[in-house]
Amino acid sequence: TYSDTSLSGVNSGRKFTVSGNSTSYNRYRMDVTANGGGASHVIMGEWKLFASNPRTGTLTDPNGSTYALGQTQDTIYIKDTGDYTLDVTNNDQKAIMVKTVGTVSEPGAVAPIVSWTNLGTTLASDNGGAYTFTASGSNYSQVSGSGNNYITNTGNEYLYTDFSALRSSDKPFRVDWEIYGSSWYYSLNFGQIIGSAGNSNWDTQNNSVGFIGSGGDISLHIPNGGVVPTGVFVSTYGSTTWVKVSFRREANGNTVKLYINDTYVYEITPTPSTHPLGFEDPVSQISLFKHEWYNTTTQYAASGTRIRNIKVWDVTSFTPTFPKLDFDTYNKLTVANVDSDATSNIDFFSNTYEMGSRKELIINDAGTYHANIYSSNTLALVKKQVT
Repeated sequence: TYSDTSLSGVNSGRKFTVSGNSTSYNRYRMDVTANGGGASHVIMGEWKLFASNPRTGTLTDPNGSTYALGQTQDTIYIKDTGDYTLDVTNNDQKAIMVKTVGTVSEPGAVAPIVSWTNLGTTLASDNGGAYTFTASGSNYSQVSGSGNNYITNTGNEYLYTDFSALRSSDKPFRVDWEIYGSSWYYSLNFGQIIGSAGNSNWDTQNNSVGFIGSGGDISLHIPNGGVVPTGVFVSTYGSTTWVKVSFRREANGNTVKLYINDTYVYEITPTPSTHPLGFEDPVSQISLFKHEWYNTTTQYAASGTRIRNIKVWDVTSFTPTFPKLDFDTYNKLTVANVDSDATSNIDFFSNTYEMGSRKELIINDAGTYHANIYSSNTLALVKKQVT
Protein backbone atom coordinates (compact mmCIF):
# COMPACT_ATOMS: atom_id res chain seq x y z
CA THR A 1 0.00 0.00 0.00
CA TYR A 2 1.33 3.42 -0.97
CA SER A 3 0.00 6.78 0.14
CA ASP A 4 0.93 10.43 -0.30
CA THR A 5 1.91 9.67 -3.87
CA SER A 6 1.71 12.55 -6.34
CA LEU A 7 2.28 12.78 -10.07
CA SER A 8 3.90 15.85 -11.54
CA GLY A 9 1.54 16.07 -14.50
CA VAL A 10 0.47 14.48 -17.73
CA ASN A 11 2.80 11.76 -19.03
CA SER A 12 4.63 11.58 -15.72
CA GLY A 13 5.44 8.27 -14.12
CA ARG A 14 6.16 6.57 -10.85
CA LYS A 15 7.94 3.35 -9.94
CA PHE A 16 6.73 1.02 -7.18
CA THR A 17 8.67 -1.91 -5.80
CA VAL A 18 6.65 -4.90 -4.64
CA SER A 19 8.24 -7.21 -2.10
CA GLY A 20 7.11 -10.47 -0.58
CA ASN A 21 5.58 -11.70 -3.85
CA SER A 22 7.13 -15.16 -4.29
CA THR A 23 4.53 -16.38 -6.82
CA SER A 24 4.57 -15.28 -10.45
CA TYR A 25 1.07 -14.26 -11.64
CA ASN A 26 -0.06 -13.38 -15.16
CA ARG A 27 -2.56 -10.79 -13.90
CA TYR A 28 -2.15 -7.93 -11.43
CA ARG A 29 -4.64 -5.31 -10.25
CA MET A 30 -4.09 -1.78 -8.95
CA ASP A 31 -6.78 -0.29 -6.70
CA VAL A 32 -6.91 3.49 -6.28
CA THR A 33 -8.77 4.16 -3.05
CA ALA A 34 -8.18 7.90 -2.76
CA ASN A 35 -7.43 10.70 -5.14
CA GLY A 36 -6.22 13.50 -2.94
CA GLY A 37 -9.77 14.50 -2.21
CA GLY A 38 -10.31 15.64 -5.77
CA ALA A 39 -13.18 14.78 -8.08
CA SER A 40 -11.05 14.05 -11.15
CA HIS A 41 -10.14 10.55 -12.25
CA VAL A 42 -6.79 8.84 -12.36
CA ILE A 43 -5.78 8.17 -15.94
CA MET A 44 -3.22 5.45 -16.59
CA GLY A 45 -1.61 5.46 -20.03
CA GLU A 46 0.84 2.61 -19.63
CA TRP A 47 1.64 -0.04 -17.07
CA LYS A 48 4.86 -2.03 -17.14
CA LEU A 49 5.69 -5.00 -14.94
CA PHE A 50 9.27 -6.12 -14.37
CA ALA A 51 10.37 -9.33 -12.70
CA SER A 52 13.53 -9.54 -10.65
CA ASN A 53 15.99 -11.92 -12.25
CA PRO A 54 19.16 -11.93 -10.13
CA ARG A 55 22.33 -13.36 -11.54
CA THR A 56 25.16 -15.30 -10.04
CA GLY A 57 28.55 -15.38 -11.66
CA THR A 58 32.13 -16.49 -11.26
CA LEU A 59 35.38 -15.69 -13.01
CA THR A 60 38.14 -18.28 -13.18
CA ASP A 61 41.61 -16.96 -14.00
CA PRO A 62 44.46 -18.75 -15.84
CA ASN A 63 45.85 -19.97 -12.51
CA GLY A 64 42.62 -21.78 -11.62
CA SER A 65 41.49 -19.32 -8.95
CA THR A 66 37.75 -18.57 -8.94
CA TYR A 67 36.20 -15.24 -7.94
CA ALA A 68 32.51 -14.62 -7.16
CA LEU A 69 30.88 -11.74 -9.03
CA GLY A 70 28.19 -9.53 -7.54
CA GLN A 71 25.05 -8.24 -9.20
CA THR A 72 26.66 -5.03 -10.48
CA GLN A 73 30.32 -5.99 -10.93
CA ASP A 74 30.49 -5.33 -14.65
CA THR A 75 34.09 -4.06 -14.80
CA ILE A 76 36.90 -6.55 -14.30
CA TYR A 77 40.63 -5.75 -14.28
CA ILE A 78 43.07 -8.60 -14.79
CA LYS A 79 46.77 -9.12 -14.19
CA ASP A 80 47.83 -12.25 -16.11
CA THR A 81 47.72 -13.55 -19.66
CA GLY A 82 45.94 -16.80 -20.49
CA ASP A 83 42.40 -18.20 -20.47
CA TYR A 84 39.66 -16.57 -18.38
CA THR A 85 36.32 -18.38 -17.90
CA LEU A 86 33.16 -16.42 -17.10
CA ASP A 87 30.19 -18.45 -15.79
CA VAL A 88 26.93 -16.49 -15.39
CA THR A 89 23.51 -17.86 -14.36
CA ASN A 90 20.11 -16.25 -13.79
CA ASN A 91 16.60 -17.67 -13.39
CA ASP A 92 16.23 -18.97 -16.91
CA GLN A 93 19.63 -18.75 -18.59
CA LYS A 94 23.20 -19.88 -18.14
CA ALA A 95 26.25 -18.76 -20.14
CA ILE A 96 29.86 -19.91 -20.05
CA MET A 97 32.44 -17.98 -22.01
CA VAL A 98 36.21 -18.37 -22.35
CA LYS A 99 38.48 -15.48 -23.33
CA THR A 100 42.15 -15.90 -24.14
CA VAL A 101 44.19 -12.83 -23.18
CA GLY A 102 47.54 -12.49 -24.92
CA THR A 103 48.70 -9.08 -23.64
CA VAL A 104 48.03 -7.23 -20.39
CA SER A 105 48.94 -3.54 -20.10
CA GLU A 106 47.99 -0.67 -17.84
CA PRO A 107 44.89 1.16 -19.16
CA GLY A 108 44.78 4.91 -19.29
CA ALA A 109 48.49 5.39 -19.88
CA VAL A 110 49.27 8.31 -22.19
CA ALA A 111 52.47 7.82 -24.15
CA PRO A 112 54.82 10.81 -24.39
CA ILE A 113 55.29 12.33 -27.82
CA VAL A 114 59.06 12.15 -27.30
CA SER A 115 61.28 10.83 -24.52
CA TRP A 116 64.91 10.23 -23.60
CA THR A 117 65.24 7.44 -21.04
CA ASN A 118 68.63 6.07 -22.09
CA LEU A 119 70.79 9.17 -21.78
CA GLY A 120 73.43 7.04 -20.11
CA THR A 121 74.10 5.22 -23.36
CA THR A 122 72.86 7.58 -26.09
CA LEU A 123 71.82 11.18 -26.62
CA ALA A 124 69.12 10.07 -29.08
CA SER A 125 65.40 9.99 -28.34
CA ASP A 126 63.58 6.74 -27.66
CA ASN A 127 61.38 7.00 -30.75
CA GLY A 128 63.89 5.82 -33.31
CA GLY A 129 66.56 8.31 -32.29
CA ALA A 130 64.99 11.00 -34.46
CA TYR A 131 65.66 13.77 -31.93
CA THR A 132 69.14 13.82 -30.47
CA PHE A 133 70.74 16.18 -27.95
CA THR A 134 73.66 18.11 -29.39
CA ALA A 135 76.49 19.13 -27.06
CA SER A 136 78.30 22.43 -27.27
CA GLY A 137 81.48 20.83 -25.96
CA SER A 138 82.74 17.72 -24.25
CA ASN A 139 82.12 18.60 -20.60
CA TYR A 140 79.58 15.87 -20.01
CA SER A 141 79.54 12.14 -19.41
CA GLN A 142 77.01 9.33 -19.64
CA VAL A 143 76.54 6.69 -16.98
CA SER A 144 74.60 3.48 -17.45
CA GLY A 145 73.98 0.28 -15.59
CA SER A 146 71.37 -1.52 -13.48
CA GLY A 147 68.53 0.53 -14.95
CA ASN A 148 70.15 3.76 -13.73
CA ASN A 149 71.01 5.54 -16.98
CA TYR A 150 71.74 9.26 -16.69
CA ILE A 151 73.75 12.13 -18.10
CA THR A 152 75.88 14.50 -16.01
CA ASN A 153 78.01 17.56 -16.62
CA THR A 154 81.70 17.74 -15.74
CA GLY A 155 82.02 21.47 -16.37
CA ASN A 156 80.29 24.24 -18.32
CA GLU A 157 78.22 22.40 -20.91
CA TYR A 158 75.19 23.08 -23.08
CA LEU A 159 73.17 20.24 -24.58
CA TYR A 160 70.08 21.01 -26.60
CA THR A 161 67.50 19.44 -28.89
CA ASP A 162 64.70 20.69 -31.11
CA PHE A 163 61.60 18.53 -31.62
CA SER A 164 59.17 21.25 -32.73
CA ALA A 165 58.28 19.09 -35.75
CA LEU A 166 56.38 16.81 -33.38
CA ARG A 167 53.88 19.29 -31.98
CA SER A 168 51.99 22.52 -32.53
CA SER A 169 53.22 25.22 -30.21
CA ASP A 170 49.69 26.23 -29.21
CA LYS A 171 49.11 22.87 -27.54
CA PRO A 172 49.55 22.34 -23.81
CA PHE A 173 52.76 20.78 -22.64
CA ARG A 174 54.01 18.66 -19.80
CA VAL A 175 57.75 18.12 -19.40
CA ASP A 176 58.93 15.58 -16.82
CA TRP A 177 62.47 14.67 -15.85
CA GLU A 178 64.37 13.33 -12.89
CA ILE A 179 67.25 15.17 -11.23
CA TYR A 180 69.90 14.24 -8.68
CA GLY A 181 72.22 16.72 -7.00
CA SER A 182 72.45 19.88 -4.96
CA SER A 183 72.01 22.30 -7.90
CA TRP A 184 68.72 22.25 -9.75
CA TYR A 185 69.28 25.66 -11.34
CA TYR A 186 69.68 25.65 -15.11
CA SER A 187 69.32 21.86 -15.17
CA LEU A 188 66.56 21.81 -17.81
CA ASN A 189 64.85 24.60 -19.72
CA PHE A 190 61.89 24.19 -22.04
CA GLY A 191 60.67 26.50 -24.79
CA GLN A 192 62.62 28.60 -27.27
CA ILE A 193 66.15 28.46 -26.02
CA ILE A 194 68.48 27.67 -28.92
CA GLY A 195 70.60 30.39 -30.43
CA SER A 196 73.79 32.37 -30.09
CA ALA A 197 74.65 34.17 -26.88
CA GLY A 198 72.17 36.93 -26.16
CA ASN A 199 69.55 35.57 -28.54
CA SER A 200 67.04 38.40 -29.05
CA ASN A 201 64.15 35.97 -28.63
CA TRP A 202 64.99 35.89 -24.95
CA ASP A 203 64.89 39.66 -24.76
CA THR A 204 61.51 40.19 -26.37
CA GLN A 205 59.50 37.03 -25.92
CA ASN A 206 58.10 35.10 -23.04
CA ASN A 207 58.23 31.55 -24.25
CA SER A 208 60.66 29.58 -22.09
CA VAL A 209 60.64 28.33 -18.53
CA GLY A 210 63.42 27.14 -16.25
CA PHE A 211 64.96 27.30 -12.78
CA ILE A 212 67.00 30.07 -11.24
CA GLY A 213 67.89 31.14 -7.71
CA SER A 214 70.58 31.02 -5.07
CA GLY A 215 71.22 29.64 -1.63
CA GLY A 216 69.34 26.44 -2.38
CA ASP A 217 66.03 28.20 -3.11
CA ILE A 218 64.06 26.74 -6.03
CA SER A 219 62.65 29.57 -8.14
CA LEU A 220 60.73 29.54 -11.42
CA HIS A 221 61.89 31.86 -14.18
CA ILE A 222 60.31 33.03 -17.41
CA PRO A 223 62.64 35.40 -19.34
CA ASN A 224 61.56 39.00 -18.90
CA GLY A 225 58.62 37.72 -16.89
CA GLY A 226 60.23 37.64 -13.51
CA VAL A 227 61.62 35.16 -11.03
CA VAL A 228 59.18 33.61 -8.56
CA PRO A 229 60.60 31.94 -5.42
CA THR A 230 58.67 28.77 -4.68
CA GLY A 231 59.38 28.76 -0.96
CA VAL A 232 61.00 25.33 -1.09
CA PHE A 233 64.63 24.32 -1.21
CA VAL A 234 66.69 21.55 -2.75
CA SER A 235 67.37 20.35 0.79
CA THR A 236 63.62 19.76 1.15
CA TYR A 237 63.95 16.82 -1.21
CA GLY A 238 67.58 15.87 -0.64
CA SER A 239 70.63 16.15 -2.86
CA THR A 240 71.48 12.44 -2.84
CA THR A 241 68.24 11.01 -4.18
CA TRP A 242 66.43 11.10 -7.51
CA VAL A 243 63.57 13.62 -7.64
CA LYS A 244 60.89 13.91 -10.33
CA VAL A 245 60.27 17.43 -11.65
CA SER A 246 57.53 18.61 -14.01
CA PHE A 247 56.64 21.84 -15.88
CA ARG A 248 53.00 21.98 -17.03
CA ARG A 249 51.05 24.53 -19.07
CA GLU A 250 47.54 24.46 -20.49
CA ALA A 251 47.02 25.27 -24.17
CA ASN A 252 47.48 28.99 -24.81
CA GLY A 253 47.51 29.59 -21.06
CA ASN A 254 49.50 32.24 -19.23
CA THR A 255 50.50 30.11 -16.27
CA VAL A 256 53.26 27.52 -16.01
CA LYS A 257 53.01 25.21 -12.99
CA LEU A 258 55.78 23.36 -11.18
CA TYR A 259 55.25 19.88 -9.74
CA ILE A 260 57.81 17.94 -7.73
CA ASN A 261 57.28 14.21 -7.20
CA ASP A 262 53.84 14.69 -8.81
CA THR A 263 52.83 17.19 -6.12
CA TYR A 264 51.93 20.78 -7.05
CA VAL A 265 54.50 23.23 -5.69
CA TYR A 266 54.12 26.63 -7.34
CA GLU A 267 53.36 28.50 -10.56
CA ILE A 268 54.43 31.56 -12.49
CA THR A 269 52.19 33.90 -14.49
CA PRO A 270 53.62 36.85 -16.47
CA THR A 271 52.19 40.26 -15.64
CA PRO A 272 50.32 42.30 -18.28
CA SER A 273 52.89 45.08 -17.99
CA THR A 274 55.81 42.84 -18.97
CA HIS A 275 54.00 40.49 -21.32
CA PRO A 276 50.55 41.57 -22.53
CA LEU A 277 50.19 38.30 -24.44
CA GLY A 278 51.08 36.18 -21.45
CA PHE A 279 53.16 33.07 -21.83
CA GLU A 280 53.51 32.82 -25.59
CA ASP A 281 53.28 29.56 -27.49
CA PRO A 282 56.70 27.97 -27.05
CA VAL A 283 58.85 26.30 -29.64
CA SER A 284 59.55 22.73 -28.58
CA GLN A 285 63.18 22.84 -27.56
CA ILE A 286 65.04 21.64 -24.48
CA SER A 287 68.42 22.65 -23.12
CA LEU A 288 70.34 20.91 -20.35
CA PHE A 289 72.81 22.39 -17.86
CA LYS A 290 72.56 25.99 -19.10
CA HIS A 291 70.14 28.89 -18.62
CA GLU A 292 70.55 31.78 -21.05
CA TRP A 293 68.55 34.99 -21.04
CA TYR A 294 69.14 38.58 -22.06
CA ASN A 295 72.89 38.77 -22.66
CA THR A 296 73.72 36.49 -19.74
CA THR A 297 75.59 33.46 -21.05
CA THR A 298 77.43 32.26 -17.95
CA GLN A 299 74.66 30.51 -16.00
CA TYR A 300 75.47 26.80 -15.85
CA ALA A 301 74.40 23.98 -13.59
CA ALA A 302 76.92 22.90 -10.98
CA SER A 303 79.21 20.10 -12.13
CA GLY A 304 77.93 16.67 -11.20
CA THR A 305 74.23 17.45 -11.66
CA ARG A 306 72.51 14.32 -12.96
CA ILE A 307 69.50 14.14 -15.29
CA ARG A 308 67.52 11.18 -16.59
CA ASN A 309 64.09 10.07 -17.90
CA ILE A 310 63.09 13.18 -19.87
CA LYS A 311 59.55 12.93 -21.26
CA VAL A 312 57.28 15.40 -23.06
CA TRP A 313 53.49 15.22 -23.54
CA ASP A 314 50.91 17.37 -25.33
CA VAL A 315 48.72 17.16 -22.22
CA THR A 316 49.22 18.64 -18.77
CA SER A 317 47.82 15.89 -16.58
CA PHE A 318 46.55 12.36 -16.71
CA THR A 319 45.39 10.44 -13.69
CA PRO A 320 45.21 6.66 -14.05
CA THR A 321 41.85 5.52 -12.72
CA PHE A 322 42.42 1.79 -12.76
CA PRO A 323 42.87 -0.04 -9.44
CA LYS A 324 46.47 -0.93 -8.65
CA LEU A 325 49.05 -1.66 -5.98
CA ASP A 326 51.62 1.09 -5.43
CA PHE A 327 54.99 0.58 -3.75
CA ASP A 328 56.76 3.49 -2.06
CA THR A 329 60.21 1.94 -2.85
CA TYR A 330 60.75 1.41 0.87
CA ASN A 331 58.33 -0.86 2.78
CA LYS A 332 54.74 0.13 2.05
CA LEU A 333 52.16 -1.17 -0.42
CA THR A 334 49.07 0.96 -1.08
CA VAL A 335 45.79 -0.10 -2.68
CA ALA A 336 45.14 2.86 -5.01
CA ASN A 337 42.45 4.21 -7.36
CA VAL A 338 39.60 2.14 -5.93
CA ASP A 339 35.92 2.81 -5.25
CA SER A 340 34.92 4.12 -1.82
CA ASP A 341 33.33 0.79 -0.85
CA ALA A 342 36.28 -1.34 -1.98
CA THR A 343 37.67 -4.16 0.13
CA SER A 344 40.69 -6.30 -0.68
CA ASN A 345 42.91 -9.26 0.12
CA ILE A 346 46.64 -9.27 -0.58
CA ASP A 347 48.43 -12.58 -1.21
CA PHE A 348 52.15 -13.19 -0.87
CA PHE A 349 53.09 -16.80 -1.56
CA SER A 350 50.87 -18.83 0.83
CA ASN A 351 50.08 -15.86 3.07
CA THR A 352 46.79 -13.98 2.67
CA TYR A 353 46.32 -10.59 4.31
CA GLU A 354 42.65 -9.66 4.71
CA MET A 355 42.77 -5.91 4.25
CA GLY A 356 39.07 -5.13 4.43
CA SER A 357 38.76 -1.42 3.66
CA ARG A 358 42.32 -0.68 4.78
CA LYS A 359 44.57 0.63 2.01
CA GLU A 360 48.15 0.28 3.31
CA LEU A 361 50.27 -2.78 4.08
CA ILE A 362 53.77 -2.62 5.56
CA ILE A 363 55.96 -5.37 4.10
CA ASN A 364 59.35 -6.93 4.83
CA ASP A 365 60.13 -9.11 1.83
CA ALA A 366 60.75 -8.66 -1.88
CA GLY A 367 58.69 -10.62 -4.36
CA THR A 368 55.35 -10.48 -6.17
CA TYR A 369 52.29 -9.37 -4.22
CA HIS A 370 48.81 -10.16 -5.58
CA ALA A 371 45.69 -8.20 -4.62
CA ASN A 372 42.02 -9.10 -5.15
CA ILE A 373 39.99 -5.90 -4.90
CA TYR A 374 36.19 -5.96 -4.67
CA SER A 375 33.67 -3.14 -4.88
CA SER A 376 30.03 -2.94 -5.88
CA ASN A 377 30.99 -2.18 -9.49
CA THR A 378 34.45 -3.66 -9.96
CA LEU A 379 36.57 -6.75 -9.51
CA ALA A 380 40.28 -6.02 -9.87
CA LEU A 381 43.04 -8.64 -9.91
CA VAL A 382 46.34 -6.76 -9.66
CA LYS A 383 49.92 -7.49 -8.74
CA LYS A 384 53.09 -5.62 -7.83
CA GLN A 385 56.66 -6.79 -8.19
CA VAL A 386 58.77 -5.54 -5.28
CA THR A 387 62.56 -5.70 -5.69
